[in-house]
Amino acid sequence: MSKEDRSERLLVLMPTRKDAERAAAAFCQSNLSCVPCTDLNDLCRQIKNGAGAALLVEEALLTDPSSLKQTLESDPFLSGFPLIVLAREGRKSISLPDTLDLNVTLVERPVRMVTLKSVVDTALRHRRRQYQLHAVLQDLERSNQELEARVNHRTARLQETIAELESYSYSISHDMRAPLRAMQAYSKVLADELGPSLNDTHGRYLARITTAANRMDKLITDVLSYSRLSRGDIDLTPIDLDPLIAEITYQYPSLQNAEIHIAKNLGTACAAEALLTQAIANLLTNAVKFVTPGIKPVIRVWSEALPASSARENQSASASPRASIRLFIQDNGIGIAAKDHERIFNMFTRVYSDKEYEGTGIGLSIVKKAVERMDGSIGLQSELGKGSTFWIDLPAA
Repeated sequence: MSKEDRSERLLVLMPTRKDAERAAAAFCQSNLSCVPCTDLNDLCRQIKNGAGAALLVEEALLTDPSSLKQTLESDPFLSGFPLIVLAREGRKSISLPDTLDLNVTLVERPVRMVTLKSVVDTALRHRRRQYQLHAVLQDLERSNQELEARVNHRTARLQETIAELESYSYSISHDMRAPLRAMQAYSKVLADELGPSLNDTHGRYLARITTAANRMDKLITDVLSYSRLSRGDIDLTPIDLDPLIAEITYQYPSLQNAEIHIAKNLGTACAAEALLTQAIANLLTNAVKFVTPGIKPVIRVWSEALPASSARENQSASASPRASIRLFIQDNGIGIAAKDHERIFNMFTRVYSDKEYEGTGIGLSIVKKAVERMDGSIGLQSELGKGSTFWIDLPAA
């Protein structure tokens, strides 16, 4: 039986079976589908099978209303099932226990057939709409499940494709370094052995080969670094920022000519030491590189502790609130225009040409990827000609 057919069924429960059959016969003459019920238990069974409404006498409802309540509560769709109760003459209401929440329409006996039919029609129309809405909701749920399954399947395929591309990129980038090293080595041999005998044009050609090979080697090295960040698992452990940054400023030659002011007690972050070192080193070397010629680089490094409430906006919606450490790296460099603040973190994006400031355009992409893999975030404040302040948010250990 279809849902439409069920919504047109009227269940009838009278004091006797004969009364129920008479009532059903009267309604059938009005083109209503009626089902006589022998008792309240039979009525409950028929409700579960599907119906539009139930017509019953007051006495039947009051015999054991809890069984009817249990039936209607067994299925959420039966909530609000219409009950038309024929009450005794003069009865304006029925006293039901407070625990019962039934959709009861009271009709006082004796009642004219035309009046009763009008009440029944209203109840069936109401139930018909419930069936229609229920069908729509079921269709939506089914469509949602199908869509979710399709999205999950395509997501899995996409992840496989990305993993294959990353592996392929890593392999190709790694294999390309061998011929580049050969170019670098042979260029050096030619420069050493034939340098004095080469004319100016040939010398420039040889220098261009060496420069191009070195630049390509740096580009491949950066691509490999970015690829490694996407591969494998990482372990987050407590990292004391003070000795880490002191070691970075000591190890990198490009930082030796800069004036660097590092605050004390920077804090302890939950991070991966290799990734954090790479991220901070990139930001510090950028701070030294992107300055106006003739200006001595000045860098300030400090941190702030962010409580859980302040750090929430930088965490995913599903993550529980946690305290964070925000590490600042400020420079006196050339600055970055507001329109470029977002795109500088994209791969191969350069604000200035490599003739002005050498680089591959991957450095900040590596920083962003490294920070995100450590459950952190990165941002900046900068204006053209007024330097830049980059900040990294990391979970506090």
